[in-house]
Amino acid sequence: MPYINASITEKLSQEKIEILKSETGKLLGLIGKSETHLMMDIQDGKTMYFKGKKESCAYIDVRVYGNLELEGKDKFVGALCVVLEKLLNIKKENVFITFLEFKNWGMNGSLV
Repeated sequence: MPYINASITEKLSQEKIEILKSETGKLLGLIGKSETHLMMDIQDGKTMYFKGKKESCAYIDVRVYGNLELEGKDKFVGALCVVLEKLLNIKKENVFITFLEFKNWGMNGSLV
């Protein structure tokens, strides 16, 4: 049950939004999750500053139910940076990715 919030400086076409969602969904297997219950919020065209300058960058916030293995998170980060660079031309040096892991998660009207 992952929730991913992607804040991106670039304004994206609907096609690129769909590709980003699909490619991110495919990568969830690296952290033991699937796209089946993915909720993703893509906020494009954001005014963001990186190192004090206005330049192309992205902040990805990944929230999940349960604990993730460090190795899987590392692989996910590397692969998602490749997607962002190829699809949106955002250098991996300009991407921050965080993970929050919860032992309680509400879904379908109850905790799981």
